[in-house]
Amino acid sequence: AMGLAIGMAGPNTKVIPGHGEGVSDRQGMLDYQNLLFTLRDRVQSHIDEGHSVEEMLAAEPTRDLDPRWGGIPSWTAADLLPIIYIELTR
Repeated sequence: AMGLAIGMAGPNTKVIPGHGEGVSDRQGMLDYQNLLFTLRDRVQSHIDEGHSVEEMLAAEPTRDLDPRWGGIPSWTAADLLPIIYIELTR
């Protein structure tokens, strides 16, 4: 769905996200999509290494991302990473 929205957005498109910061734009959507891909890849790496959810969270895989993305009030790493973990291990 994110890819479709990015494809529809033009250079002057304003985006009102359902979560996170206020008004955004196409670049903001691209940045957020890249964040989600990064989170997916990092969680998958922990899964591949046989880590539990607790071990993954203890490793703080989003520590370097938190200064930019950690202030989104609706989602924290502790909220989002277990969801990604469960989805990837289904």
